[in-house]
Amino acid sequence: MSDPYAFPKLRWPLDITIQELQGKSVLVLSCPAGFSAQPLALIPEVAPILKEFSGDRSREALLVEFADYGLTPELFQDLLQLLDQNLFLESPG
Repeated sequence: MSDPYAFPKLRWPLDITIQELQGKSVLVLSCPAGFSAQPLALIPEVAPILKEFSGDRSREALLVEFADYGLTPELFQDLLQLLDQNLFLESPG
């Protein structure tokens, strides 16, 4: 079985906005097609990483690119799982 996170890709269509929540800016993902019933709020600092989730770049390449910004393999895996559990990540099956 291949790794579903090897080449991360966001599920489209998505609406991605910056909103205020309890006095802080958050990045909000929502699905106008209804795949995910609930929006997902993330820290805005993940936006540059999400921008690269096109399915063209490997997890390893993204880890190298964002390592200087504090991205660890554990944080990256947590982000991938959060997106997948909330149906914002395209994955097989």
